Amino acid sequence: MDDVLIWCYRKLGPVARMLRIQRLARRMYEWVADRRYPSRTLCTALQNGRRWKLRRDVAERGEMQEFETVEWLRRVVKPGMTVIDVGANVGQMTLEMATLVGPSGRVVAIEPGAGNVEYLRQHVGANNLGDRVTIIEAACSSEDGGEIAFFVGTSNGDLSSVGSGHTIVGAGAITSQTPNLQVIETRVPRVSLDGLCRRMDITPAVVKIDVEGAEILVLKGAVDVLRRMRPQVRVGFHPFAFESASAALADLLSLTDEMRYSVDGVRPGDSLDLVEYNLVPNETRG
Repeated sequence: MDDVLIWCYRKLGPVARMLRIQRLARRMYEWVADRRYPSRTLCTALQNGRRWKLRRDVAERGEMQEFETVEWLRRVVKPGMTVIDVGANVGQMTLEMATLVGPSGRVVAIEPGAGNVEYLRQHVGANNLGDRVTIIEAACSSEDGGEIAFFVGTSNGDLSSVGSGHTIVGAGAITSQTPNLQVIETRVPRVSLDGLCRRMDITPAVVKIDVEGAEILVLKGAVDVLRRMRPQVRVGFHPFAFESASAALADLLSLTDEMRYSVDGVRPGDSLDLVEYNLVPNETRG
């Protein structure tokens, strides 16, 4: 079962809101939780139907996390596959992918945020999946090698801030959604999917991309992967990160058409929303 404290957080939170004692309940919870879970301590929590060892703040995110993406992964990822998690964050999807590929499979998790990588490494190790997960601490883009500017949204001025919203496409992609966040610019290693797959000598069957506005850049750096290897791809689109979301859609459709992929449910003239889209090789469609 879930750790009792996480269970209380999830189940009794609505009761506290109903009784209008959220602040008191939160202070009491934090007092107990800070003592039970000092820095780097893991708890046991149920997410997406699986029981994981997670950092407390990740466990508190709730039982269902990006479940549509999880359902897609469960359809397309098979034992023994090599799969890539681009923008792995703290590793929730990486853990799912590693479970699905099994001991004979391989997951490459790419994440540039220092704080996220710390969590990612700890989650992979604590759940005994290190034998099948390779972590690449870098930003994925259209070009391979060197370094690239990386923008970190933080409430406390800390480059090791944990969470989503960090990006390579500029501070505006962060502040347009969360104007009160401070944005710090740093430099991180840069990779492309084409370059990485060539160096690692891997052929991915599935690629998940969630990169806060850099999704077109990632796809432009995966031309060889898409043309030759024909993976199933799921892309999180972030329209607020582009000067023109319609122009970004045109770029996406042009690129996928050139690579002989279809974007499920999208036609020219449509608008792309803040959701995940499946890119399907044309030859796999019925």
